[in-house]
Amino acid sequence: MDIIDPRVETLTVTYDSITYSATYYKPAIKIAGITDEAYPNWAVGTTFAEGDFCIVPELKRKYRSASSSNTGNFPPVKGSIHWVDYGAINSYLMFSTDQDIGAQSVGTDVLLEFDFSTATAMAGIDIRFESAHVMLIDTLDIVYKSDYVAGTTYLTDEAVVFDEKLWVSLQNANTGNTPDISPPFWAEAPERVYLSETIAGTTYGVATFAGYFFDPIVVKTRSILTGLYWLPSSILRIKTTGETKLATICYGTTENLGCTIVGAKLRHESTSKFKVSDFTGFREVIRYGKVRLLEGEVIYDTERFGYTSQIADRIMDRNIVWIPTKEDKFSEAISLGYIEQLEIPMEVSTKTKSNVRIVGVNK
Repeated sequence: MDIIDPRVETLTVTYDSITYSATYYKPAIKIAGITDEAYPNWAVGTTFAEGDFCIVPELKRKYRSASSSNTGNFPPVKGSIHWVDYGAINSYLMFSTDQDIGAQSVGTDVLLEFDFSTATAMAGIDIRFESAHVMLIDTLDIVYKSDYVAGTTYLTDEAVVFDEKLWVSLQNANTGNTPDISPPFWAEAPERVYLSETIAGTTYGVATFAGYFFDPIVVKTRSILTGLYWLPSSILRIKTTGETKLATICYGTTENLGCTIVGAKLRHESTSKFKVSDFTGFREVIRYGKVRLLEGEVIYDTERFGYTSQIADRIMDRNIVWIPTKEDKFSEAISLGYIEQLEIPMEVSTKTKSNVRIVGVNK
């Protein structure tokens, strides 16, 4: 069973001697094309009316006031009667690890750039775009400056992306020289580009009236890039076209859990509940959502017992990206989920068999 162990980052803020935190999948170092909510930052002396929103920028989260004349009450306080946590801001929804999973960051012509040093895989789950161009760039001994901007002055060895190619400045005081037509000032550096690939998405359209009703809707909602180069200094760049929605973006290293799943079954399970009104006797359905459960038997190589046990202990109860393979195509039904139960038999035979239960948390 192949997995991506996503990298995470915890943001913190200290108020009144208490530290509050929020954990995300490690975010991009540059985000463009996504606009955050225009709410004010929380400030101790500001009074908020009931229904007003604010942002705690250190945690990249937004909150809605639940009381009137709301002054001096710090929003992240757990159990607060003054504030309701409304989740991450728009640009950070795609990096949510738990309670905000499923909510999408929304933008147009989005650019994401990640510090991809020593990582080997990237996953995008529940995503929408017309197309996306992905580049993996080796930045060792150059200064990466992202997209070329006319009017900006570049120095020697500063590098830019122009026309989906990497260019390195050959001179100081390099201003107003478009890379593809200015050989004395720029040199293309294809040897530094380890991946340059366009991923097709969807345009959300139909050509005929009949097509609206009868044509199948084919939407690419998941992209998993594996086997990328392990580089000591690199940037992974993703640039989309058109309207873009991104629910989960994460990256890290690929690993093998040391076992193979067989006899798997996928169960779709609702977590909704019925509630009966004490006054009318009518039943009300409380919609909590749904999950996908992947259950099956796993076969181990006994000599890898210690290896599998260590990995399982590290990733247990954490959301992991499951990479479908020819031997384990069932993981495609889960994509993002956590192990709820994994038995590791302590037998002496060459092969042992046990059970696994994986809970899928993405849409």
